[in-house]
Amino acid sequence: MEFKLKYERSNDVAFGVFVEHSDMQSWIEVASSLENASLTFYPIPGLTANSVVGALIVSTARIVDLPEAHLGITRLGDNFYLPCTTSLWPKMNNTLLKEYFKTPHFFHPIYGLIELQELSNWSAYLNLHTVDSSVQKPKDSFNRPEKLGRYYIREVDPNDAITSLIKESVPESKRLESTPLSNWEKVKLR
Repeated sequence: MEFKLKYERSNDVAFGVFVEHSDMQSWIEVASSLENASLTFYPIPGLTANSVVGALIVSTARIVDLPEAHLGITRLGDNFYLPCTTSLWPKMNNTLLKEYFKTPHFFHPIYGLIELQELSNWSAYLNLHTVDSSVQKPKDSFNRPEKLGRYYIREVDPNDAITSLIKESVPESKRLESTPLSNWEKVKLR
């Protein structure tokens, strides 16, 4: 059976929120703005392997005030979720939904049909950093002055700079003695 999402006017019955952020801090901020007692988090896999694009936060009760910039989610039957601005085609009654979807599923227009698995390993998504309290002094790499009295940048005349550069880089030319070539040198030149 082929399922399609049809866009329609907003269905105002929201039972969840799709948070399209990969970091868990955003999920928790959105969840704290929802005033419901029981929330379930489902991470949504991305289009590339081993990536998470966001989370589906599902509530047991109806959500009245949806957070801005997040997609409201409606529930069909017990285990099927889709965006509030869409409807499922072909229309299915609750018994068919229970028969086809025994586990929770989410149908998103971009990410497709996703089988949801409840978030149980929070530490895999949280960035828990252990702080090393010991202070290490780096090794001295060079002798640096303890105190700097003055620092001057003096302008050098360009002509003086060129002449000093020529003296340092080009050695003085020595006159070669003009001696006749030996027989071996003459053979080499031929």
